[in-house]
Amino acid sequence: MKRWQRRFDVPITLPDGNKLITLRDAATYIAELPKVELQCPEWQAAMVALLLIAETDGPTTFARIGIMRALSRQESEVNWLASQEAGEKISDRQIILRSVRAIFAAAGTRIKIPMLIEVTAPDGRREYWAARVRLRDAIETVRKMIPADHSVEPSFRRPPSTLKLRPGEVRRIHL
Repeated sequence: MKRWQRRFDVPITLPDGNKLITLRDAATYIAELPKVELQCPEWQAAMVALLLIAETDGPTTFARIGIMRALSRQESEVNWLASQEAGEKISDRQIILRSVRAIFAAAGTRIKIPMLIEVTAPDGRREYWAARVRLRDAIETVRKMIPADHSVEPSFRRPPSTLKLRPGEVRRIHL
């Protein structure tokens, strides 16, 4: 449970003036949100980032960015409405994935643990690729290695604990 006691580099100030200092504070705050708020894609993405950081001892910056994005969700709602008016159909899963990508991209650092990239063929078959590079670089690299009609997105699955990759390595794996 020490993982949850890790402190944010800069505490998160909530709208009511209270502060989230540790990962546990953030988890408790999120758990106490109304159910309607919890279903919001931004909070879903913040929870994913928080769990990933706590479970993998990753940098707390990722979780902080996720929570800050969820707290400033009114701006996200305006962007979402604008995209809807432009005729773009966006599912909740796409919003969550975009938010998770933005969280990791905003931190702009190399990730020390491998991440999984999910590739879906037009017929629905899925395969997984592991990468130990920034998310943006991982997605671009995998796109170059697969057929153009396949879709690529980050996976919410945890990489196997036995998976070892060198920095900069991207390869297909079997789960």
